Amino acid sequence: AQVWEKQSDHLIVVGFGGTVASNLNDWKANTHWAHPFLNDEYTVAGDEFARAFAEELARRMEQSGPEYRSLVHLRSTGHSLGAGLAEKFAYSLPAAEYKIPRVEKVFAFDPSPVTTFLNTKGNVRKENKEGLEIDRIFERGEILAILRAITAVFHAPSTVNPKVTQVRYNLFGDDRFGVTNPVASHAIDELAARLQLVAAGKPPS
Repeated sequence: AQVWEKQSDHLIVVGFGGTVASNLNDWKANTHWAHPFLNDEYTVAGDEFARAFAEELARRMEQSGPEYRSLVHLRSTGHSLGAGLAEKFAYSLPAAEYKIPRVEKVFAFDPSPVTTFLNTKGNVRKENKEGLEIDRIFERGEILAILRAITAVFHAPSTVNPKVTQVRYNLFGDDRFGVTNPVASHAIDELAARLQLVAAGKPPS
């Protein structure tokens, strides 16, 4: 995880990295549903990291005064496993306890269907989901889209508190046989580069 601040916009962004192929802890977190009561990266993000972040932000806000406190906007983001962790962080942050802002919005890129929403402390989750917006942004046919579609059959994305919006792009195209490569389409570096072209009004062919 990394924390970035853009002081001119009073914006703080907490970003979570995705799966590193050689990292066994990442794969343990990816299979959280198989062992929901064991500690993994979702447990760390929702307990240790969220509390450490809250303590540090509360300290900085105390030093900066009430004006800073009223202006701060907080968002979280991540890719793949990192997107699931970004949602977990938003649900778990002890904002009321530390008198800090809640996460307003999550930008989840090619997100894992695992968020451990129900494994988050009930009263904290209830407070944090109020008004929360989550954009799940993904490339058509990327590998986790299939898992999210299956999950949605049993648990449809929420329309309010949190408001989950699914934003699907078709920026990679198909190969010469008209087939989408689900693994290649999951790459965040390529997706980021192509989204940057879209933002500049130059969508890739």
